[in-house]
Amino acid sequence: MRAIDILTFYDEYLKRYGQQVYLHFKEILADAKIQHKKDVDEFNAPLLEDEKKIDFEQSWRTVKGASLERLVLSALLVAFSQTPIKIIKGKQKVSEPSILQEPLKTIYGLLMIDYKTFGKHLPDIDLIVYTETPPHPIAILSIKTSLRERIAQAAYWTSKVHIPYLFITTDSDNVFLDNRKSKQRAVAETDTHGVYLLTEKQFTETEKVKVISSFNR
Repeated sequence: MRAIDILTFYDEYLKRYGQQVYLHFKEILADAKIQHKKDVDEFNAPLLEDEKKIDFEQSWRTVKGASLERLVLSALLVAFSQTPIKIIKGKQKVSEPSILQEPLKTIYGLLMIDYKTFGKHLPDIDLIVYTETPPHPIAILSIKTSLRERIAQAAYWTSKVHIPYLFITTDSDNVFLDNRKSKQRAVAETDTHGVYLLTEKQFTETEKVKVISSFNR
């Protein structure tokens, strides 16, 4: 399956759970993984032994990340549909914002980080939250199934950007469900702008770590 196919699963869960659909993103991804395995097996079945076959785990990692991004984008577009706030996929970025049309030309220009003699570069971005009038970036979103190995990256970009750099995660490793003073939780609480969880499990909310339903408040 392709990442865009996740929207079929999303629509089914949306009918079932309505605005609470974001609590079931893990389940949606689990259903999609089963379908992806079937698709990979079907593709590989007629291939000969010496022909290149798709590695399921590697392929799924790519599809899973892109699928979660599409799920979050779909949910946020609904949440902000009655507001002036816009959301765009960050991967539409280019190395030279000058070739973009307004208002994105201004938006991307404002997101550039100046590394002096090493040039200007964009931070890692999955989604951009912004307004068109006036053109102004509100937040940068990074979407991950887990932050266990990426929390230091979050802290780095937080220190570099001048607008909120936020992580949205299903927390597949349950880093934030554990009340122990883990390194990941410590970094999230002290060195990031915020982490929003896509989970129905109970966890201790703080000023920095919240449930995703708090995002548009």
